[in-house]
Amino acid sequence: MDTRTIELAAGQTLALALRRGDTLQLAHGRLQVWAPATELAGTQHRPMQRWDEGQALLADDSGTWQAQALTAATLLLQRHAPAWRRRWPAPPAPAGSRLARCATSSCSPPTSSS
Repeated sequence: MDTRTIELAAGQTLALALRRGDTLQLAHGRLQVWAPATELAGTQHRPMQRWDEGQALLADDSGTWQAQALTAATLLLQRHAPAWRRRWPAPPAPAGSRLARCATSSCSPPTSSS
């Protein structure tokens, strides 16, 4: 899981594209937050919330959230690594490299033969 820290000065605004499963937490400060617009009874509705320190959100769907810092604020965004990165192991080390030698034997430097 990747964590990113976002610092906002008082009055600064932010538009943040969240994906399903992202977690956004207000570590410090106060925010005014707008959820992505939804249609309600034929009209666009964009709910607003005031967040205090410690408040968090687990994104149910993808969408763009907007925020304005009421005081200096620190946000923490946690996002899972892409599925392809979780499924595929790292590529093997090139033959003869120190990493390849350490994987197959001790990490001592190779000895030269005379």
